[in-house]
Amino acid sequence: MSRATAIVIVVVIVIAAIAIGFALSRHPTTTTTTTTTTISFTPNLQVVAQGTPVTFIVSGTSPGEVVSFYTGDGRSFNVSASASTTSYTYTYPNPGVYLAYVAVYSSGKLVGTTSTQAQQILVNPNPPQNIVPYISVPLIYFNSTRNPNAPVFGVGEKIYLYGGFHELPSNPNFSIYEYIWNISGQVQTIPANPNTSEPSTNPVSTSFSSPGLYPVSLTIVTKNANTGQTYSQSVTYTLAVSAPSLPFGLYKFNGQVPDPNVINVVENVAGGPYSFDPSVDYESVGFEVISNIFATLVIYNGSSTTSFIPFAADYWSISSNSTVYTFHIRAGLRFSNGQPLTAYDVWYSVIRTILFAGGSPGTAGWILTKYLIPNYTPFSFVMSSPNDTKDFNEIMHAVTYDNQTNTVTFHLVQSTPAQLFFTAVADPLGAGIQDAAWLESIGAGINFTPAGFYAYQQHANEGDYFTQVQNDPVASGPYMIEQYVPGQSIILVPNPYYPGVPGIPKPNTTVYITMGERPGDRLQPVCHRTSGYCNRLTNGALYR
Repeated sequence: MSRATAIVIVVVIVIAAIAIGFALSRHPTTTTTTTTTTISFTPNLQVVAQGTPVTFIVSGTSPGEVVSFYTGDGRSFNVSASASTTSYTYTYPNPGVYLAYVAVYSSGKLVGTTSTQAQQILVNPNPPQNIVPYISVPLIYFNSTRNPNAPVFGVGEKIYLYGGFHELPSNPNFSIYEYIWNISGQVQTIPANPNTSEPSTNPVSTSFSSPGLYPVSLTIVTKNANTGQTYSQSVTYTLAVSAPSLPFGLYKFNGQVPDPNVINVVENVAGGPYSFDPSVDYESVGFEVISNIFATLVIYNGSSTTSFIPFAADYWSISSNSTVYTFHIRAGLRFSNGQPLTAYDVWYSVIRTILFAGGSPGTAGWILTKYLIPNYTPFSFVMSSPNDTKDFNEIMHAVTYDNQTNTVTFHLVQSTPAQLFFTAVADPLGAGIQDAAWLESIGAGINFTPAGFYAYQQHANEGDYFTQVQNDPVASGPYMIEQYVPGQSIILVPNPYYPGVPGIPKPNTTVYITMGERPGDRLQPVCHRTSGYCNRLTNGALYR
């Protein structure tokens, strides 16, 4: 598994064009084609969470003109210009990918339009967390051979709409039952294939006889086969139908970043991260998030793989025989819930990682554990039974803490050079620092007895995870999770209590991470249509 380097913020602006949909009516066809005004049209955000306002800004207007904002979901809004810049703020009620543009009128005549530079707005779904395990987010995509200019089409052109899903429901009792298309009020219900969960009929087709913006929707209905209970999730995709009287095209990136405080990342990977629990996760997609939401004692120094700098620890000491490592915890660090980060939290986190070292599928716990437990076999549990006092005592001796001096001490089983041992304590998978009090408060606390250690090990196995730790942990690093929709998207925002430390400053950016299902379907339009950059961060991280 690759490891991204330290202290490097990968500032990648990817204006995401990701296929999803929900239906409303098209806007009225404009027949006036004379234009005399040069205008520019920019949204302040092009990737947002559902419920987040988007401000559309038009430059080049004159007082007295009327600016019509077409939001791509069947709605339009007229604003009277009073200056050279006119704006309108809109909140999309439904998730989806929308095309937006403006038209400017003077005395009832069209004098400017941006229809040939339509902006794509991605609205990520934000369902209630309590229903997330039971739903599946729909996906709409196109065949570039059949419709090479999608999502722009010609009048009368046959449009092929493919349906799919981002990820199956995480609750094993639920499965995809049916797909429901809504195309300009025409509803078509398609059963899911029981073997693949894909639509049993794919694609569906349509065409339009007039130019305009046409939102279409796809709804996935999931069903519990035992109880019959159903849930549904819908999304929207705007189709642009072009004609000489109303031509459409997609905006081409011109080097201007709409908002430098937003980082948009597209993941070329199906399913998304496995877990955000640093003691459980052991794969690259979760790693890049964990790297940014959890602090470690030390961190890699830039691109070096052999040099380290302080992070949660501000200094340390090493015994002459390189078997005892003592780290002093930096003052002023706090978790994202405002609680102070202490030596006890570091100690508690390490004990937890040791107990999870034998989890199935594999965890990263073996990396630290091999240095701390005599004769340890990687990927195995340390505790062999509820009465295993020998291994219990070895775990309790392996790492100790002192709250008075705010230090944590590791007692290694053999002499180990710092360059080697630091690779373990710098790895957020296994060495990410968690809030011990928070773990206790949600029922994920450890009972410090042989029987308690043995029982706790089982929570490292799939099916027995602490789901709140898996999906929404309290952060100790520069970022925290604001929103997570499994298989679809993650939003990271700055941890308000992270103070910044030398070499790892306090961030001021919001990070939108969108996961892909089919590499060609999702990354192709992102790379060549709307953006100056395309990034595939499947093994990297924002800070490391």
